Amino acid sequence: MKCQTHGHPVLSDFGEARFGRAKYTGNIQPAPYRAPEVILGMPWDKKVDIWSLGTMIWDMSQGTHLFETAGEPDRRHHIAQMVSLLGLPPVDFLKRSDIGELWKYFDAQGQWTGATTLPDISLELLAHSLEGENKA
Repeated sequence: MKCQTHGHPVLSDFGEARFGRAKYTGNIQPAPYRAPEVILGMPWDKKVDIWSLGTMIWDMSQGTHLFETAGEPDRRHHIAQMVSLLGLPPVDFLKRSDIGELWKYFDAQGQWTGATTLPDISLELLAHSLEGENKA
């Protein structure tokens, strides 16, 4: 029997979304969709919802998470994936963190310390469903 889908996909459950100009702290968002500010213990605002939306769009278009976090005992693998895909964050950005744990991953100049090996990944390698000009 062939399964058919009707209608457009619907995104829902914005219960953790934040509005306004306020800054917040603490963990929100499911781990695969968590913004760098949240992972690194920084004050965050509504912009983290844009990050989540972007990672969900990736998931819907590629059929897999952009950032694999299953079974991760700490943040290092998630951060390593972000660095591999996006490059090193600016030092000024890192200094916004309130957690000392951050400096297990980066030195004072913002270089990766080798807390874990950076995965050999790129958006091009992860984009399985795109080919040719669309992939470029």
